[in-house]
Amino acid sequence: SPMEVRYVLIGANYRKQLNFTMESLHAAREALGRLAKAAGGESVPGYRELLKGGDLGVFDGAFKRLNEDLNTAAALGELFA
Repeated sequence: SPMEVRYVLIGANYRKQLNFTMESLHAAREALGRLAKAAGGESVPGYRELLKGGDLGVFDGAFKRLNEDLNTAAALGELFA
């Protein structure tokens, strides 16, 4: 699915060559399923709402990693921590 392709693309460091395989798509499908299950249908606040309140909650670690040279792979890892 397009979501799986996006997940694989953002999971790689932009400074390194991407190894795009069917296995990586399968892993992306599983990871997206775990994220959806963890969200449990809850309403997730938008970016602007998070910034207004100052409390980033479960996204705090992910935002810190994104500020580290746009480290998207580590940011995704923070969501699973």
